[in-house]
Amino acid sequence: MGFAVTYIDGLGQSLGDTYVTADPFYSTGQVWYVYSGTGVDAADPNGRNPAKPFATLGYAISASATYDTIVLMDGHAETITAAKVPLAGQTIVGGGSSGGLPTVKLTMNAAAAGMLTMSAANVQIRNVWFNANAQANSVAMMTVAGAGAVIKDCYFQMAQYDDAAAISISGNYFRIEGTAFVSTATVLTAQPYMALEVTGGQGTTLSDVTFDGGTTGFSQGHAAYIDPGGSAFLMENITLLRGADILVNGDSPPELTVSGVSASGGGMIRWESAP
Repeated sequence: MGFAVTYIDGLGQSLGDTYVTADPFYSTGQVWYVYSGTGVDAADPNGRNPAKPFATLGYAISASATYDTIVLMDGHAETITAAKVPLAGQTIVGGGSSGGLPTVKLTMNAAAAGMLTMSAANVQIRNVWFNANAQANSVAMMTVAGAGAVIKDCYFQMAQYDDAAAISISGNYFRIEGTAFVSTATVLTAQPYMALEVTGGQGTTLSDVTFDGGTTGFSQGHAAYIDPGGSAFLMENITLLRGADILVNGDSPPELTVSGVSASGGGMIRWESAP
């Protein structure tokens, strides 16, 4: 990293996360732009401004460096067939908002791969809509092993082909904020697996997170499973809709703090033995 660069007019997006709408914007890393509508995956000077973006997230990651910012421009839509691996300290942020939801949409179309593998530390994913898988897939949409990851203001849909959690977490000091997980299945035989699976990692925080079981719920009987091995875990302002339960492993209970939970349809936080 070098000296901070000042983007006087911000990152050029009028709606969405404050990361892309506020001005000025300062960064010691490079900013890259991606837009499926007009983008071209070609070398520099492509990708360096909104007028000449890349076409795909994967190309942007390959062109970028640690601590860079990748802006998925308002309306970007992309089908992914192999997992993308952000670099340490990178922020991937969507521009645009409609009805309070992101307008950037990513869809996975593979049988055995997740959309994002977050093995490096301090990666942020902000204001992105993750569609349900397009074919049966037993790998989590997002796998998080790196410490300090942040998921903010995202939206996850899950349906019949989501045979693993939307997010699987083992990394330390992970934070999910302002994010919703929704089952959109319409019949019981098409239930998604679950929304969130935490199997290790200390210092995880869920803040202003919504779990929605939809009309059929989740095949595991709960929207989220939490087993951080007795480590600290904070949940605040959690909404459980239409029977979306959270299961906490009672065999190895975490140092759990819960503040502000609302529920409908019988949603609850349960302490039980591991399934």
